[in-house]
Amino acid sequence: MDKARLKQSTLALIGRVRQLHSEGGGSLSVSDLVELVGFTFPAEVVGRGELALVALDAQSGTFEQCGTRSLFSQRGLRIEVPDRVAGRYRLDGSRLSLQFDADATVVGKKLFVRAVLRGLSADEHGFEIDIQSPVPIPGTRIVF
Repeated sequence: MDKARLKQSTLALIGRVRQLHSEGGGSLSVSDLVELVGFTFPAEVVGRGELALVALDAQSGTFEQCGTRSLFSQRGLRIEVPDRVAGRYRLDGSRLSLQFDADATVVGKKLFVRAVLRGLSADEHGFEIDIQSPVPIPGTRIVF
């Protein structure tokens, strides 16, 4: 995906979360979120349903999405999407941050290396994917 399109998708996602937050919560298309991480998720993952957002205070809330556990391979990784993906989000100025619960996040494995998605953050300048891994993972920070 080119950077101009990625920036447009990122800003649209932040705007949508901001709108839902101001309304006390709502649901967000999973496909809008997975587009940011740069993987093409299989239909069973994208089709699991909406990501539910619930506002907790003026700047933060929770997110959750439930469905069938999925395992698939991509770019040499074995990726596991658990039956429940959940965590907290925070809106700070123009920045959106998502922090995934340790027991409700996406995990990638390659040989003996395990990479855990801890969070995503994005604003008008770019986005960053926070991955816990024993080895460096390139491409986790994208600047527009």
